[in-house]
This record gives sequence, C-alpha cells and structure tokens, in this order.
Amino acid sequence: MALAALLFCAISTPDEVLARMATYLQKPFSVSMQVTRDRFPGTGAGSLTVQRPNRMHYRLNWMGDSYEIGWSENRTIEFVHNLKTYFESGPYPRLYQPESHLTDVPKFGFPLFLLAADLKSIYPGVPLKLIGKETVGGESCDHVRGGTIGGFDVWVASDGRPMRFRYDDQDPVGKVSVKYEFAKWSSAASTPMSFFEPVAPAGFRPHALPRDPYPIQPGNMFPVEGWVSAKGPAANLKFTKPTLLVVTAPDCEASGRAAGALRELSREAAIWVFSDSGRVPPALAQFPAYRDRNGRTMARFFAPGTPLILLIRADGKVVKTWLGFSKGQSEKFVAEIRAAIQDR
Repeated sequence: MALAALLFCAISTPDEVLARMATYLQKPFSVSMQVTRDRFPGTGAGSLTVQRPNRMHYRLNWMGDSYEIGWSENRTIEFVHNLKTYFESGPYPRLYQPESHLTDVPKFGFPLFLLAADLKSIYPGVPLKLIGKETVGGESCDHVRGGTIGGFDVWVASDGRPMRFRYDDQDPVGKVSVKYEFAKWSSAASTPMSFFEPVAPAGFRPHALPRDPYPIQPGNMFPVEGWVSAKGPAANLKFTKPTLLVVTAPDCEASGRAAGALRELSREAAIWVFSDSGRVPPALAQFPAYRDRNGRTMARFFAPGTPLILLIRADGKVVKTWLGFSKGQSEKFVAEIRAAIQDR
C-alpha cells in the first residue's frame, strides 16, 4: 500500500512536464533534429544552437535547399549553400523565427517552440492531458497532448529535453501534421561567438544590400543593463517617471535644435542623452549622458540616424519614437510628447 502511494505521488501532471521542459530550454542548448511534414517530400535534417537572449545558429537541409543562419547581438547572416547566396540584416533585439527571402525552409522547418520554451504561451488555454510514459530515442518520456483539433503532442525526457514534437498546421490543401525528432542534446554554454557569426564562404554572392532593422518599437521593454555614464561608472538605468531618451552624436546639429523643446519638457519628463562615445552636442550638455559600455549605443537602439528620441514609461516600456528634428518643429514636438505622456 505504501509503495502504491509513493508511485502515485511520483506521477507528473502535464503542467509539471511542460514546466520542466521550459526550464531546460531556457539554458544554452544545442540539438540535432529531423522534421517531416505531410505532403512534403523527404525529411529535413539539421541542428539548432541557442544562447539566450540573442544568439542562435540554425541549419536545415530540406526540399533541395541547404539553409543556414547565424544570429547574434551584432547582426544576422543567412545562407542558401546550394545557391551560393547570402543575406545580412539586423541586429535585432531578440530571437525570432527566421523570415527568409531566399527559401521557404525556415518557414516550414524551424522549431519555433524551442525558442518559445513555454508551450502554453503558443497554445494559451488549450486543455492538457498526460498520455503516459513512452520511449523515444531510447529515452523514457512523458507524453503530453495539448488540445484535440489543431493541437500538439510532446514527449519530454526526465531532465526536460523534448525528444519529439508533433503539431497540426494548415496549408492550402487543409490540415497537415508536422513532426520533429530530436537527438544529441548538449549544453551550448561554452559555444564561441564565432559560431553565431559565420562568414560568407569565398564565391558566395549577396542576395541584396544589408537590411537595417527598425528602431526599438513601442511596446518593447527598454534594455536597462550594460550602460556607462559619461563620467565612467557603470549604470543600470532605473525609470521612475516618464523619460525621454535622445540618441545623438557629438556633431549632430538637428539634436542641438531640439534642446529648447527638451528643456521645456524636462518639467514633465526626465531627459537622458545617449551616444556611442558619451559625448553630446554642447546644447544638450546639461542632461545626463550615457553610452553602451562596449561603444555600441547606436546598434543597441537600432538607430537609423540621429536624433532618435524615445518616450519611456516609468515601468521601462517604450511608448513612442521620433526620428529627426526640423526647424520650426519645436511647438508640435512638445505637444506630441505631452499628449503621449497623458495617454500612457
């Protein structure tokens, strides 16, 4: 009787299984995979390596294409090896499913749930059921089913590694089933930066000129770590009231023209100035100045030019952005900022 009670207590719930998987996937990992999709020829084979928050390397050979992408805080670069073509873009503020202009391989073969980690964030409110113990790839796994029509099945090892994942998708013909088989899980904690920043091999041609990213978008949280004040000490920024962040360069005349409007707004919002070097136009010298500790201020803001001005709420979320500052714009700019502050 005591043994039966012990075994009963050891049975996991589906929520516990998915939480175990989410914990494992938050750590740096590398995995090999195979993917199949109804009505698609053959099996895709490749690998994925992730170092959160913004490093990833993915490769998949499928449907006649050999696709690879390297992703870091500095840039992304993707290749279609059989076409000897590459394309650079970014950097981007976080990891996304690759959206390639070169091939459909990542559209149909990227295991997005490994990035999401928490399956309940992809399938909110879906009923979960623990099917039982099954062996996959030589591992004893908990099989969890999510939903009925249009749901998923995942097989999770005792340490949280997903060994198989199946879900329903749609294509023009109707519902299709997609299945991943995973193997050779390992830690990627010591994977060097060079792995996430591959170089185009000799003989490869660019698909197009590098694509600049959009600036930090409204709704995103501002990255508060890794800044240095103009006087030198490290500074993790803390927002306590509406704050205007002004990204500039020491010789930016347009930023200087905004000084009067910024002084007027300083009664309602804190004003902070950012540049790669920490030096700012003389007209903005009265405001606290910061720079990225590695000299990458413009890259961290994804700034296409200066001045780039962001309104940040007290909770650190971006409310609105403005690019540039023209003569005669001051009154309109002040009114827009005040309205945005009121609407927060």
